[in-house]
Amino acid sequence: MYKLITFLLMTSTCVGAEKLSFQQSLNLSTDRLTAIEIINGAGDIIVTTNQGNEILVNATIVSDKYPSMERFREVFDRDMVFTIVRESEYAVLRGHAKPNLRKSPDIQIHLNIQIPVSMDVKIDDGSGSINVSDVGGNLDIDDGSGHIIVNGIGGSLDIDDGSGDIEISHAKGTIKIDDGSGDITLTDSDGDVKIEDGSGDITIRTSHGNVEIDDGSGDIHLSNIDGSAKIKDGSGSIYIDSLGGSLTIKSAGSGKVIIDGENRTKEFN
Repeated sequence: MYKLITFLLMTSTCVGAEKLSFQQSLNLSTDRLTAIEIINGAGDIIVTTNQGNEILVNATIVSDKYPSMERFREVFDRDMVFTIVRESEYAVLRGHAKPNLRKSPDIQIHLNIQIPVSMDVKIDDGSGSINVSDVGGNLDIDDGSGHIIVNGIGGSLDIDDGSGDIEISHAKGTIKIDDGSGDITLTDSDGDVKIEDGSGDITIRTSHGNVEIDDGSGDIHLSNIDGSAKIKDGSGSIYIDSLGGSLTIKSAGSGKVIIDGENRTKEFN
């Protein structure tokens, strides 16, 4: 009995370590740079714009694995990469574990990044939310998991996402989304939209271009679309209101088809 009690006490002291965090900053002049590539392993990413000629990075590094700040900083310096460098016309920002480690350091790097408004942005992210606003150039996101929010994009937008909801508003250029799972909501876009989706609802409100959707499962809601719409749907209902161009439904799956409030399911089944 004594041995059992001792084991339980020892176990309880090893579980539930305090969450530790510290701040770290980077900056880089954008002279002769046209784009930034952000490569992050785990952690949230926020990208906003400024009126200067520098990239400013403020990072919050977090973990609940380590017994002391001293040990935490030691492992971070040894096992993590946190740098920003020039590579040709790109700035490359890295925040991730070093390759070929025997075990994960379980450290998250949350990034708050400010860039000049005209720069293109490429994000390669493992996990964590992504929030990008008011970028004037093109935006390319390759994301494993986490919520994606894009508000105000002047160029084209390309998203390859594993899982997590996607919200896009006020996009000027073309939009291409390849999504595994999670809802997609698009509001106020000027360019053409092409979406390939595994599962999750798709909602598009006020689009001035053409819309093409290849959907596995989930409802589709389209409203105030100036251009044409092409839809291939596996399962889930389709709701369309105020479509300016032509409508092509290659397959409607197992759900209803409601167009301008009228049930037209039989026409497409």
